[in-house]
Amino acid sequence: MANFCTKCGKELKDNKPCNCKKNFEKEEKTINLTNSLNFNEVINIFKNMIKKPVDTTKEMVNKNNLDLSIILIGISSLFFGIFMMIYLKEMICCNYGYNMFSINIPYFKYFMLTIITVVLAYLTISSIIYLLAKINNQNIEFKKTLNLVSISFIPIVMAVIINIFVIYISLPLVIFITFISITISIINLYIGMKEIVNLDDNKIIYLLSLSLVVSIFIYLIFIF
Repeated sequence: MANFCTKCGKELKDNKPCNCKKNFEKEEKTINLTNSLNFNEVINIFKNMIKKPVDTTKEMVNKNNLDLSIILIGISSLFFGIFMMIYLKEMICCNYGYNMFSINIPYFKYFMLTIITVVLAYLTISSIIYLLAKINNQNIEFKKTLNLVSISFIPIVMAVIINIFVIYISLPLVIFITFISITISIINLYIGMKEIVNLDDNKIIYLLSLSLVVSIFIYLIFIF
């Protein structure tokens, strides 16, 4: 009488154990390895955000990819920190000229404060969206709101990277690029919230405003 595998149903020849378990474990390791390597995905997301920001936001906010969110927040905080140090240096050069070398500026302190501020801003906005969604009986996970915020703010991250170089050319241009990126990111955040949170548009507007105000407040506390 033929014997069959209890897991996959495959007929066992000569009563030898089925290799489906080994294949499953190998496939699972491959999937986990693929999920952990998000660098190429990040590059593609940045490219798609330039080409189709709305479509990219709608596609990505529905994914609960915590690793991707952490990578995006790490990239954002790092480049914000670098930009802050360059900005301080340029401001000192403009105001004091060559005397800047006699001024002791704690660049590393501002670098670390900027990183902490950016991370807190991401966590704060994500937490506000999560808590208010829960209050309104929405079934949502925190990592999904974190994913929403990290994806929506990609235009701001790209602007910071560009401004690291543009600041040596023109400060007004830096302000212009920043303003455009913030506008696009706010629109992305609104679109993303409509995708994952089933709330009335009026509530979403107030939720979005509250999130941004709290983030600005945190930023001012750490800077001053």
